[in-house]
Amino acid sequence: MAASLLTQDLLTICLLLANGDIYLSVEEISLLTENYQTQSNRHFGISRNDFRSLFMKLIIFEMKIPGVMENLGVVKLADIIPEILKYHYVHFNDEGEHWFKAELFGRESDPRQIEYWFGYNEKEYNTKKILMQSLKEFFKDVRYNTIHPEAVRRFMDQMNLGSSVLSACSRPGSSS
Repeated sequence: MAASLLTQDLLTICLLLANGDIYLSVEEISLLTENYQTQSNRHFGISRNDFRSLFMKLIIFEMKIPGVMENLGVVKLADIIPEILKYHYVHFNDEGEHWFKAELFGRESDPRQIEYWFGYNEKEYNTKKILMQSLKEFFKDVRYNTIHPEAVRRFMDQMNLGSSVLSACSRPGSSS
């Protein structure tokens, strides 16, 4: 069964699992994600490898960073945050993982479509839009300035980014 995540939720998952340390490598984030999925018997997307594959597609095909084909350890979460925030949502299905910059082609004016695609009612979805703007503002200079993990954790507290996102954005049951 296909699944979609807003990119602000995707980034929130990464920040939560990394405890605000945006200088962890994408490899480390992938491992933390896989560990969470195993320990909680839940998964993001449709399989346990979806986050790793999603990051590979972003880094190799969208950002075109050379030399990372088999080593996500050289790219830090901080390196990809600006790129993640350029996208609106990610979609997982049998054909793979996909990054989408556009909203759902006008369907987001229909609350039923928001509920169907993202699992949020209209009020929750509007809150997610505000979160996206806050994330963009907070991380706008991440390429040029170091942001200490403690500052990220304070931001997460201010924005009320808690572990409920982990269960809200994952599905119960084991997956390959």
